[in-house]
Amino acid sequence: MTNESNDKVKEKQHYRDDFVAYRSIFREPSIIAAYVQLLINILIASIVFCIVVHLFCMIRNDVQKKINQIIRIEVNKVKICEKNYIMNRCDPEVRVPALEEVCSEWFECINEGEIVTKNNFYTLRSAKLWTQTIAEIINTFVEEIKIKSFLIVLILSSIVVLNVIFSRLITSLKQE
Repeated sequence: MTNESNDKVKEKQHYRDDFVAYRSIFREPSIIAAYVQLLINILIASIVFCIVVHLFCMIRNDVQKKINQIIRIEVNKVKICEKNYIMNRCDPEVRVPALEEVCSEWFECINEGEIVTKNNFYTLRSAKLWTQTIAEIINTFVEEIKIKSFLIVLILSSIVVLNVIFSRLITSLKQE
């Protein structure tokens, strides 16, 4: 029994030591400052990550809109070529020799347009559209360099200043 009671006393002492160590951790300002800095950096990283994901989704939507617009333009071209081909009776059996060249162009237009729209040719060109869209965004950003870019520089500077302040605070508190 005494062995068992000694174990209980040791266990209580162990818990008491853990509690004292736990309380002393939060009495150290450098540790608190380090945790606050960590939380602020996690918050900033989370916000930046959300912004990057949001920008990626916006760019993806813009690229998809451009692809759809190009496909609509191609479909309209094909419809116009088909209309002209039929209206001018360009069928090879009844074709007028004077329209031979124009009818051949309309026929090629119909075939090329169908190939483009059926195979979604422009989805293959999406990398080019991605780079065009990103370039447009960068150009817009550079053109409107006034308030928005000033705010971005201000935010980035404040992040750096906060980290420097916390780092110096932590080192000065550790030296004490």
